[in-house]
Amino acid sequence: MATSRKIVLSVIFFSLLFLSQVAAQDKREKMGEGKNHVIEQRIEFISESYESENMDFVSLLDNLSHYYDYPINLNDVKSRESLRQLYLLNEVQINNLHTHIIQNGKLISIYELQAVSGFDLETIRLLLPFVRVSTDIDIRHTSFKEMLHRSASEYYLRWGRTLEQQKGFSPVSEEELEKNPNARYLGSPDKLYTRYRFRYMNNISLGVTGEKDAGEEFFKGSQKHGFDFYSAHFYLRDFGRLKTLAIGDYHIEFGQGLTLWSGLSFGKSSELIGAKRNAFGIRPYASTDENRFMRGAAVTGAFGRWEATTFYSHKRRDATLLTTDNQLQEEVIISSFQQTGLHRTPRELQSKKAIGERYIGGHVAYKANNFQLGATSYYMDLIGNLDRAFSYYNQFEFAGRSNAVGGIDYNYVVGNCNFFGEMARSQNGGTAQLHGLLAVLDAKLHLSLLYRDIGANFQNLLFNAFSESSNSLNERGLFSGVELRPASSWRITGYYDIFTFPWLRYQIGKPATQGSDCLIQVNWKPSRNLEMYGRIRQRTKDADLVGSQIIGINTVVQTIRTNYRYDINYKISKHFRLRSRVEKVVWHGRDMRHYDGLLIYQDVVYSTLEKPFSFSFRYALFDTENYDTRIYAYEQDVLYFYSTPAYYGRGSRIYLSARYKGIKKIDIWLKVGRFYRPHSFKISSGLNEISGNKQTEVRMQIRLVF
Repeated sequence: MATSRKIVLSVIFFSLLFLSQVAAQDKREKMGEGKNHVIEQRIEFISESYESENMDFVSLLDNLSHYYDYPINLNDVKSRESLRQLYLLNEVQINNLHTHIIQNGKLISIYELQAVSGFDLETIRLLLPFVRVSTDIDIRHTSFKEMLHRSASEYYLRWGRTLEQQKGFSPVSEEELEKNPNARYLGSPDKLYTRYRFRYMNNISLGVTGEKDAGEEFFKGSQKHGFDFYSAHFYLRDFGRLKTLAIGDYHIEFGQGLTLWSGLSFGKSSELIGAKRNAFGIRPYASTDENRFMRGAAVTGAFGRWEATTFYSHKRRDATLLTTDNQLQEEVIISSFQQTGLHRTPRELQSKKAIGERYIGGHVAYKANNFQLGATSYYMDLIGNLDRAFSYYNQFEFAGRSNAVGGIDYNYVVGNCNFFGEMARSQNGGTAQLHGLLAVLDAKLHLSLLYRDIGANFQNLLFNAFSESSNSLNERGLFSGVELRPASSWRITGYYDIFTFPWLRYQIGKPATQGSDCLIQVNWKPSRNLEMYGRIRQRTKDADLVGSQIIGINTVVQTIRTNYRYDINYKISKHFRLRSRVEKVVWHGRDMRHYDGLLIYQDVVYSTLEKPFSFSFRYALFDTENYDTRIYAYEQDVLYFYSTPAYYGRGSRIYLSARYKGIKKIDIWLKVGRFYRPHSFKISSGLNEISGNKQTEVRMQIRLVF
């Protein structure tokens, strides 16, 4: 690790040398740097803020792409919901903007936003690519001719695979395969994805998606119809009293995610806006998660200040069965749900669409300019009976075949404060509540507070509220955050989250354990060419001492994970940008031992509007003592594919992501990445095991726009 420390000091030293060259720069460049560059920068920023390997940015990218092509008119009274979809403004800023327009008249220039409470130049700069100011409000008369003129169709075809042979694709004798049918994957190592989408403004969307994972069959065997997963949707929005209509696959989300939220959402981050869920009701589904979505129909009607939604969903989902209906049982017995969506072996195929699930429910909301009150309820019915393998820690989790959940949510903006929250109750009497506050005390000072109390016996399979971990029930906590901008070039953000778990949890043999999560980040941007930040994040959590369960003592110790990050982003010329990062993690584990991890990487990014070719290149070195000290880092990839791999072990990684747009209406992407672990004899395990120390992934994608 001594050599690593020298590298860290060298990177910091040479990056600081840039300051003497750029601190005095104050040149203003053209705001427009190209659609893909702007959107990629926004996606990368959010990904780095939220630190997760399982994010789904398809909906966000769709929204950013649409509003780049058709900017939001800030003078339109209907722009409030559209502005929320950008994840750039909080509710107080949006409300202040509309109040300013009501009191002072329509905006003449976008730079009038500087006079709106809560807006500063940096916020305005981020908004610029996606908004406009016009005194003429669009009144759309949807005709077939207009749809053809203002609509767009896109078709994607993506291929990818791991170049090294994995154990699941290696030759197996017929005798061995007869003894163990799960000894190898049934299909090829190719991963395929296709997507078509027609879109007219933000009012009509029609799309079809197909996906085949590596190892799954394609047009043969278990997949005679081609792709392992198909999805399709038809979506209408803002047609008179018909606010939204979805037929096929869709997401539905209300309140703060306590009662009903079928999709993914962002969690804790350095951005305070992430503390509050922005529910968009019904929206089209165009991702590839094969289980967490709704399939059927949903409709929302608007009647003045009232909105009413009703929905129905019926689909099959993956599950592990204890018994099946062909075993002369009265009903199917389910032991657990499966979320991977992988169907590569006979064993995995047994779980594919093994059970049916039905949802029916609705939402009613009263919406004024700065106040909203809503009520949500739904009933769920499984075509089977869920019979979990219960232990002490999970004895309150849902079991059976049906459940009902109801809740009330609210959102109120008064002055520079936004109060929001939700309360919910499940059929068994379990309750959950969440209440929050966002306060814009000044354009330079934002605060947030959020309290949640989610009962251990609260049962909800569509829960996705703010919590310590995804789908975390049995939790009580208080989150507080701050964003401070002492000067135009400085931004300081941080939060402190303290939480307790009233009941037992996995690997914790006693109730009333606790933990905390705190972060502080300092950003400095002296010019448009240079930005850097430093971050410290520490997470503590109680856990059983390793080995104590064996002797029945259940000694609880405190685990501590601390991340230190330094990141510098420097534009060295009109077309080239450099990015360097050093990140260190220190882990005090359940065995009372101390472990370290280190990641260093250098990015070179080339983008230009004058030429059709752009690329992003990275070389990374990492050295972590175990998987608990892994470090995540976002990577540029092909459009609609998001990569945040975990760096663990010892070795290096190199990747090149390139895009070519030299053919009219056609974009071509290529991504090649390789992990090299010189001290390893194998990578991964099970059927994914690679014999050797290299793992190379290749991905290609083509997009046709017409």
